[in-house]
Amino acid sequence: MRFVFTALFCTIPTLAFAADWNIRPWDESMSRKQVVSRVVGVDILFMDGGIASYGEDGRYAYIYESGRTFEGDYRVEQDGTVCVDFDDGPKRCDLYVLHGERLVMIAETGRRFPVAP
Repeated sequence: MRFVFTALFCTIPTLAFAADWNIRPWDESMSRKQVVSRVVGVDILFMDGGIASYGEDGRYAYIYESGRTFEGDYRVEQDGTVCVDFDDGPKRCDLYVLHGERLVMIAETGRRFPVAP
């Protein structure tokens, strides 16, 4: 019985975390290799005018249309999620998926951010 409760409590955070992604039936997940090839060394322009930059040196910058910038270090996990440790303290992971030919970033909160064509 103790084993059952331990197993249950170990899986609950994983299930809750996975449920937060706003993945739609037509979204195509990408491997770590695919994510790296699509985002590293490229300035990614989002539909809201912001630009994400994942440097080959592991540095990340997000520049809002207003010019305000947030920087940090990033890593691409084995499951393809991209996690950023911001210089000012917060941490965040995002998931990139393909919607047809369009790249879409999904934040941990489930908000979707399409990449401009």
